[in-house]
Amino acid sequence: MLDVLYDATVAIMQQHLNFRRGLVDVASMISRNSAGADGAGVALMHDDQVLLRVASSVLVEKADDVQYGLGEGPCLTAVAEKRAIIIGSLRGREQRWPRFAREIRQLGIGSALSLPLVVRQAVIGSVNIYSRREDAFLEADVVSGERFARPVAAAIQSARITQHLDQLAAQLFETLEVQALISAAIGFLRHREDLPTEAAKQRLDELAARDHQSLTDAAASVLGTRIVAPTDDATTST
Repeated sequence: MLDVLYDATVAIMQQHLNFRRGLVDVASMISRNSAGADGAGVALMHDDQVLLRVASSVLVEKADDVQYGLGEGPCLTAVAEKRAIIIGSLRGREQRWPRFAREIRQLGIGSALSLPLVVRQAVIGSVNIYSRREDAFLEADVVSGERFARPVAAAIQSARITQHLDQLAAQLFETLEVQALISAAIGFLRHREDLPTEAAKQRLDELAARDHQSLTDAAASVLGTRIVAPTDDATTST
């Protein structure tokens, strides 16, 4: 079962060029596979700061807004203590986070389960699962939740590393393209105006200053090349 969850999470993340959209589908998968759940959210964190969070529904989004806005709740405790936190009832018996419990009740949420996402002893985020019913989650759900959180965390971390490497590769490729463009423009100026290399470089600088352009744009103008900015589909948002 754990291998299936890992493979399913990896498959979902690989289907999306957009990392955030992939996480939304992971949250939806968690919600569908959690008995009694009415929605789930995934938050990625670093040094107690939320870097990215997604939700499977508007209800979950509102619930997480309350938690992170107040700075208290089961998710933050789960992350701090590296353990699952269960709330059997948010309608009268919860005393650990009174402000959170008071506001979350107004959303119609009755219980919650928060699971830390841990990779190699480091917390990379959390999963929050909410239910409109009271006592929807039992201690047995804590055990099974902690077990499925491990492969999900590993798969998400793997996707994050892949995304980071892809971004570095794209940046390197762009840098090489820019360097090649500038070198080509300098070579063109050398031959057109019969200039030594250093003088051709200075000439390109002068053209950029004159036309209030970057060096890259000036090089493109010299060569008659149009620079096309990358589209949103070619980039990954986090």
